[in-house]
Amino acid sequence: MRAGVDVVRLNFSHGVVADHERRIDLVREAARQAGRYVGVLGDLQGPKIRIDRFVAGKITLKDGAEFTLDASLAVDAGTESSVGIAYKKLPSDVFAKHRRACD
Repeated sequence: MRAGVDVVRLNFSHGVVADHERRIDLVREAARQAGRYVGVLGDLQGPKIRIDRFVAGKITLKDGAEFTLDASLAVDAGTESSVGIAYKKLPSDVFAKHRRACD
């Protein structure tokens, strides 16, 4: 705190409420002792966008080959041309030519 921290990030993906409360209390006490105002940033988990599994267990994507993320594919039905996704709402959350979240 004395070295100049302004914000402490807490990853809420791990631990339980009591753990987070204890850590926040520790940050606040250390900031008080250092005579500083220190923010606490709660990092909230977003959707887990993960691919499912492949029939063969492992594949190698070929340079230039078409590959599809398919929300309707079974969990273990992935091939060299497509694979299922855990986040089933992905197709409705993205649009053609989207490059990043702020588009």
